[in-house]
Amino acid sequence: MSESIGLIVLLVTAVAFAILGIVLSRGRIASVEDFISARRASGAGVVALSLIASTLGAWVLFSPAEAAARTGIIALIGYAVGSALAIAVFAWIGPRMHRLMPDGHAITEFVFHRYGRNMYIFVLIATVAYMFIYLAAELTAIGAAAAAITGINPSVAVLAVLIATLVYAVYGGLHASLLTDVPQAWLIMVLLVVLPALFVVQAGGLGAVVSALAVKHPELTSATSLSGWETAFALVLAIVGANLFHQGYWQRVWTSRNDDTLRRAFIIAGVVTAPAIFLAGSFGLIAQGTGILTQPSAALFDLLGRFAVPVVALAALVLAVALVMSSVDTLLSALASLFTVDVARLRPGLSGSRLLSVSRWLTLIPAVLAGLIALQGYSVLYLFLLADLICVAAAVPTFYGLYEARLSGGVAIAAALLGLIAGGLLFPDPNFASGSLFLSFALAALVPAVICVVLGRRGDSFALENLQRRVGSLDT
Repeated sequence: MSESIGLIVLLVTAVAFAILGIVLSRGRIASVEDFISARRASGAGVVALSLIASTLGAWVLFSPAEAAARTGIIALIGYAVGSALAIAVFAWIGPRMHRLMPDGHAITEFVFHRYGRNMYIFVLIATVAYMFIYLAAELTAIGAAAAAITGINPSVAVLAVLIATLVYAVYGGLHASLLTDVPQAWLIMVLLVVLPALFVVQAGGLGAVVSALAVKHPELTSATSLSGWETAFALVLAIVGANLFHQGYWQRVWTSRNDDTLRRAFIIAGVVTAPAIFLAGSFGLIAQGTGILTQPSAALFDLLGRFAVPVVALAALVLAVALVMSSVDTLLSALASLFTVDVARLRPGLSGSRLLSVSRWLTLIPAVLAGLIALQGYSVLYLFLLADLICVAAAVPTFYGLYEARLSGGVAIAAALLGLIAGGLLFPDPNFASGSLFLSFALAALVPAVICVVLGRRGDSFALENLQRRVGSLDT
């Protein structure tokens, strides 16, 4: 397939989503609240589809396939289960947050008022680091995917997709993100079913692929693989811990019309995400079974090079663009909302219209910074895992306090720091030649949990009902 045709398809897809975002969000942004929270504006269908599209970023073209090709089906199942649980858990903690902070905006806002400044700083660092690295990784991924599929210059792909996403994200904020996620989610789900099915048929059928795997790589289909189970548990801990601090998910908690809407949306999204991740990971197993794998993270592109006709390659390119734009607009809106809440707290005299302008600028700034990183083509996997570790250490101290009023800010920050230190001692080096990812994440989760359970009931009781009075609309 020619590079020029690939570039045209990429540009048409990106521009189409940008126009759609502007059209769908027109007339919906009358205030900063509309821009960053869209409070109680969305039904279960829109929220569920938005969660699916936001979760399934361009990373699904690389990471699940790599996990499957390297460690096998057990690791892939762990990836799918972890991704599903990371969404579904909000069906339980989301309504609790709704009741305590009905006019809330961000998880950092809850932490600031519940625990105080020290824990707030820790969680802010974890949240911003995780989402910013995620943003840079997504933009890097579209450059790599476009280059692998059609030979397009990675920088051209990064800039085209980033600019198109910025156009509607700055204009329509969260409303634009939510409403464009609906068609993007359907497109993603259809293509994630069609592409693996086409590759399996061209490889001789499912039976042929499974038989070839059993002969060439029996360890990948083994249910007793120790490395597979360790990887699976590490992925579950890392994915769930990190996504608890995904501000994009918290925005969708507050945009849900009511608690019933919230529960249904997050459960549906979790149930759909698991098979989607598994299907994306099947690229790695199919490539291994057919003996064409060059490197684990490039399984999809090896399959495209071996089996695909040009129209299938173009479909894969459209899938990559939809995956990136649906996650990037969510991350940009989420980062803008985090900082907007802090600006409003630090500058209470700002008018609503001025705060809306500030929020739009705050959407632009992280995009430019992440874009500059993406243009370099760096791998951010190790930084991603470090950000995950910080989130895992902060998870129990943060959310235990949603239910236990006696957990103090001092105990919470001590538990999070000790968990980070314990996990950091066993964290692998940049070459993954030493340490243990599984033990690192396990300690980062377990140490804070023990501290919170043992010491978290000895402090003075915090009046959780006061949170409702401390947090109000940014418009006022």
